[in-house]
Order: sequence, then structure tokens, then C-alpha cells
Amino acid sequence: MTKILPVAVAVLLAASGNVSAETALQATASCREVVKGLRSDGQIAVGPAGQFCWGAFDVLQKMSRIINTSSSPVLGMCPGEKVTRSQMILVFLKYADNNPALLHDDFPFIALRALQEAFPCK
Repeated sequence: MTKILPVAVAVLLAASGNVSAETALQATASCREVVKGLRSDGQIAVGPAGQFCWGAFDVLQKMSRIINTSSSPVLGMCPGEKVTRSQMILVFLKYADNNPALLHDDFPFIALRALQEAFPCK
């Protein structure tokens, strides 16, 4: 897993279209825009300000389904097939709100930590 994690982080950063890592604080602003776009009919309107968050969690959601050679999830989290991207975003925002001292750390590591705690593998 230690060899695959840097690759996953690189893919996540590349998906954002940004060569430098976003901080968790910067990502929360984008993710809050996604939450504003959640509608009661289950649809989501993601505007330009929410694109970073939506794209980053698209990568995390897809990467969470990849299994390594030892039959373990590559990212060390097991959200399950029914967990939606918007649910993963809400988990990240709650974790960020509960851990303000970590907001200046790189987003991918904080997002992974939030998701690993919320969706541990059994």
C-alpha cells in the first residue's frame, strides 16, 4: 500500500488541474459549494467553485474500489457501493470542522484520513 498511496495522491492532484497541493482549508470552500448545490430531489448542481471538490472526490470514490494484490483496498477505506460522492464530501467537511488544526495540511491526506475513519475496512 505504501507504494500505491503516492500514486493515488498524484492522481488526485492531477484530477484537480492544480500542480500544487490544495490545503484542506481551500478544499473545504469548494466542497461547501457542492453542498449548496444539493437538491431535495437528489440531483446536484455543481457550479464552477465546486468543481475542484467534485472532481477530487470522484477520483477518491473510484480509487476506493481498487483492490491491491493482498485483497486490501488501495486507499485503506471501504465506503461500500451505496455510499455516494456527496456523502463522502459531507464526511470530509465534518472531519474538517472537527479538526481545524489540520486545515493547513494537504487536502488529499486529510480527505483520506476522514474517509478511512468514517469507512474502515473490516
